[in-house]
Amino acid sequence: MCSSDLAVPTEAVQEVIKYAAPTRLPAAPSFVAGIVNLRGRVTPLVRLRELLGVYDGGDAAGSEDRFIIVCRRRGLQMGMMIERVHTMYRVPQQDIDWAIESHLGISVDFVSGLLKADERLISIVSVDKILDCVLKR
Repeated sequence: MCSSDLAVPTEAVQEVIKYAAPTRLPAAPSFVAGIVNLRGRVTPLVRLRELLGVYDGGDAAGSEDRFIIVCRRRGLQMGMMIERVHTMYRVPQQDIDWAIESHLGISVDFVSGLLKADERLISIVSVDKILDCVLKR
């Protein structure tokens, strides 16, 4: 089990696809794995674990990304590489804490809220902030 589960808001998700090997970009930051052509659209792929500083406790290189969450925001498309998809479901607003001020063990720069699920806290990633980071670099 991953030490930090993450959630992505469904309104940002276009689709989830199986991993496709990207074409590397020599000048890209290390968290950008490269680009892929998805149905005629050049799509940058982000190594989400690397960008957020989340690792499964083992060798980060040993963790294999098997899926890509294709997100579309503000007319732009981006893929986030992930190891697995646990589930997709609706969450009551009262289970989400949008005021996150405490240190979570990951970069809060890319987290927009916390989901309380049983005894766990699940970080909700901000697709907009990740996209902004990719565009700036």
